[in-house]
Amino acid sequence: MNTSKLTALRKSTAPYLPPPLLRLIHAIDAYAHLYHSSSSTDDDTNEFNEASMKILSSLLMAYLLYQCIKLSYELFGGKRCTVHLQDDSVLKNLGGETNYYGDNDINSNRGFKFDDTVLLWGEMNSGKTALLHRLLFDHHNRKANDDAAEEWELPMTVASMVANAIYLTATNNTNNKDNVVRIIDYPGHSSLASQFTPLLSPTTTSRLVYTVDATQSIVESVERLYRFILVHPSVRRSYSIADSNSNRLDVLITCTKTDLKGAKNYKRIKIQMRNEIERLRKVDEAVVSLQSDQNDNNNERQEWRLKGKNIDLDNLGKDVPVRLYFVEVALGNNGGGGFEAVRDFVLFGIVPDRVN
Repeated sequence: MNTSKLTALRKSTAPYLPPPLLRLIHAIDAYAHLYHSSSSTDDDTNEFNEASMKILSSLLMAYLLYQCIKLSYELFGGKRCTVHLQDDSVLKNLGGETNYYGDNDINSNRGFKFDDTVLLWGEMNSGKTALLHRLLFDHHNRKANDDAAEEWELPMTVASMVANAIYLTATNNTNNKDNVVRIIDYPGHSSLASQFTPLLSPTTTSRLVYTVDATQSIVESVERLYRFILVHPSVRRSYSIADSNSNRLDVLITCTKTDLKGAKNYKRIKIQMRNEIERLRKVDEAVVSLQSDQNDNNNERQEWRLKGKNIDLDNLGKDVPVRLYFVEVALGNNGGGGFEAVRDFVLFGIVPDRVN
């Protein structure tokens, strides 16, 4: 852009610019003329005319370039980083289908038998891996002497692209029996959500911890819960084989980061979740209604939809083999509150009391 156009741009935008920015423009231009015009030829002096506008336009172009790169990464980068991952690579660390794990190799079929499998799932950056570290830390401290106990510090975590499994042993005080639990931390990347549902079956999974970031919008988290758990055909079918409590999936909605500023409490999240599920249900009903006169492809969507006049998250209905429970947990450096409820649910299947 030549100098005359920059001058015209400066004059046209000057009335709308804040005074501090105008003073900065005048200071830059004055510096350029004062220190360069006396020792430069006429051609060189032209290079320093409208120096401030040249700098600002360069910064603007750099910002626009940065936004384009950022947008391209959001649209295409995430898909490229997971498109190569197949079921066997995402789940490669889970050790097969048998209920055994080895001492040093979790893919080994030799070793101890584990009793339950607990899934840990939620959106990216919702605190899944931090919660997993907290469970390991608590397990280590309970086994150590009081003098050897350490203070909890929130670890630095990165987004996982494959599922990870740990095994914890806890003594059930009711029957004085050791209970070995396999905890699977499944990655929260949206492109891997479809590979999660095969893990949801009564023969594989005992219960699910679903993490929700209490400081962020829950719209995407609720849609994931709705699409891949509450109305997913394979999940509903596998848990509906027998009408009994043993064939129901207990889901602990764990509201994380509640110690941070702006975090919502679980009651508010529960209300927002119910409203969002109601909206998604109405969308499904509208789709079914539009397709009913065209073909029969909507039979499955119609069969597994949430029924009833209003959604009650404490009682989704006898035809929905899922029970939802809510708890708040803070995982800051002081350990936070609500963790004991998560621990009891993971290790022993103890559900928290429902408080409206």
